[in-house]
Amino acid sequence: MLCYNGITLQKKNIGLDLLRVWLSFEVVVDHFWHQNGLTGFWDFLSQMRSLAVPCFLLTSFYLTANRYATSDGAWLKRRFSRLFVPYFVWPIVYFILVLSCSALSETFVRTTVGMTEFKHYGFDLALDGWDLVRQWAFGIDRRLVHQFWFHSNMIFWTAGLFLLLKCVVRPKARVALLAGCAMFGLVMQYSGANTFLFDRLCFEFKYSAGRLLATLPYAAIALLVGLQRKRVDESGSATRAIFAAVGLFLLFFVHYSGGFPRPEGLGYQGVSLLLMALGTVAFFYCLPFDRAPAAVGAAISWVSKFCMGIYCCHLAVGWVLHAWLFPRIGVGFESLAACCWIWGVSWLVCLVVWLVPVRLVKSLVE
Repeated sequence: MLCYNGITLQKKNIGLDLLRVWLSFEVVVDHFWHQNGLTGFWDFLSQMRSLAVPCFLLTSFYLTANRYATSDGAWLKRRFSRLFVPYFVWPIVYFILVLSCSALSETFVRTTVGMTEFKHYGFDLALDGWDLVRQWAFGIDRRLVHQFWFHSNMIFWTAGLFLLLKCVVRPKARVALLAGCAMFGLVMQYSGANTFLFDRLCFEFKYSAGRLLATLPYAAIALLVGLQRKRVDESGSATRAIFAAVGLFLLFFVHYSGGFPRPEGLGYQGVSLLLMALGTVAFFYCLPFDRAPAAVGAAISWVSKFCMGIYCCHLAVGWVLHAWLFPRIGVGFESLAACCWIWGVSWLVCLVVWLVPVRLVKSLVE
C-alpha cells in the first residue's frame, strides 16, 4: 500500500509524479522567467507555465474522487489538515522574512519589488499586520504572497463538492451534478458574468474568490473522470497507450491550433486551457512506468515528494537568491538559469524542513 497526497492507493502512478516535478518547475518559470522572442522548445516551455495550476487541480481531484463519493467527515477533516497547515503557516514565514530582510537590506527591497508581479501591479513591501490577515482570509495579499489563492480555492471546492456529492446518492445523479457544475463554471466565464462580478473588487478578493468559477470546471471534470478511475487502471496496455497518444495529441493540437477563443477573465479560464490540461494529465497518467526499472520509479517519486513544498516556498527562495546570490555568481535576473537554481534550492529547503522530526513541520512540504 502506498500513499499519495494523503490518500491510500494500491499502486503509485509514477507518470503523475513525473508530471508534478515538471509542473513544480513550471510554477517557478511562471514567477521568475519572462523572456520575449522565444522559439521552438523554449517557447513551448515558457507557454506551458499556464498549465501548472490546471494540472494540479485535475490530478488532486481525480485521485480523491472516490473519497468524495464514499468517505465520511473523517476523511474531509484529514484532507483539510493537509491544506490548512501550509495555508496558515507559510504566510507567517513570508511575513517574518519580508519584514526582517526589508529592514536589513535595501537590495532585497529593490530586487523584490522589481520582480514581475510586484512591478506589474505597482505594489511595495511596506507590510503591516493587516497584510497577514488578508493573506489568511483570501490566500493572497498584494504585498505578501500571491500563490496561496490556489489553496483557498482548493479548500472551498473540497468542502463544497464533498457536501454536494454526499447529498446525492444515485450515481447517475452525481454524474449529472458534476457535469452541471462544469457547465455552470464555463457559462459564467464565457458570458462575462464572472468578470463582471469580481473584476472591480479589491485585488485580494478578485484573484481569490474571482477564480472560483474558473477552477470549478477542473475540479468537477476531474471528479467525473475520477469516479471511473478503476476502469482506467484496469485497462490493458494497448488501451492506455491510446489514451496517452490522444492526450498528447490534444495538448499539441489545442496549443498550436489556437484552440477555442479564450474569454476575458481573472486567470485559468477557457475551454482550451481545460483541454490542454486534460490531455497533459492523460498522457502522463498512462505512461508505462510499470515497465521501467524500479530504481527509476523510486527516484522520480523521491524527487516529487516535495513538489507541494516547492510551490509554497519558491517565491521566498527566489527573492533571497536574486537579492544576494545571483549577482555574485553571474546568474541573470529572472533568467532560465535562475529558475533552475530556485527550483533546486527550494527542493533542498524542503528536504531540510522534512528532516525535522515533527509531523506538523513535515506537513509544510509534503
